[in-house]
Amino acid sequence: MLQELESSLALPLPPQPPFPVMSDVTVLQDRVYAMARRVGNMKQVIRDRILQQTLAADFSPHTEKIEASG
Repeated sequence: MLQELESSLALPLPPQPPFPVMSDVTVLQDRVYAMARRVGNMKQVIRDRILQQTLAADFSPHTEKIEASG
């Protein structure tokens, strides 16, 4: 058994990685890109909410002044 292991380790490695390794890498890469898209979408939602709150805060004193003067 040791002889078989030595002979298999002595063989040169193939020039390209085996297909299962490449498919695993592709799956992981797809998952990373999907996570990055989700993070980007979350950042956009957060920016939109901050902008909405900022605009609401900017406009609320103006409406109070208009109501008070009218």
